[in-house]
Amino acid sequence: MSTNHLNEILHHKKAFASRKVGAEQILVPVKDNMTDLKAMLSLNASASLLWDNLSADSSLESLSDVLCEQYEIDKKTAQTDVEQFVRTLHEFMMQ
Repeated sequence: MSTNHLNEILHHKKAFASRKVGAEQILVPVKDNMTDLKAMLSLNASASLLWDNLSADSSLESLSDVLCEQYEIDKKTAQTDVEQFVRTLHEFMMQ
């Protein structure tokens, strides 16, 4: 897992609208001030927490720490979850 994927996500984050719908958070790409409703990604609670904590100074480790604190899970599990989150987001954003 490369930090490059995380950097690309941070670079493209502004190109996505994020809305809470019930317990889910939905990401929708925005192009030319229009949303592309054919391409949406639904985030579960932990992915939503990670999305909300993405910032310019985010790292894979800092995001893992967020999960550890929120869900009281071990570091290895958190790192695996963050890597899956980053991989999924990167694939979605690069479509």
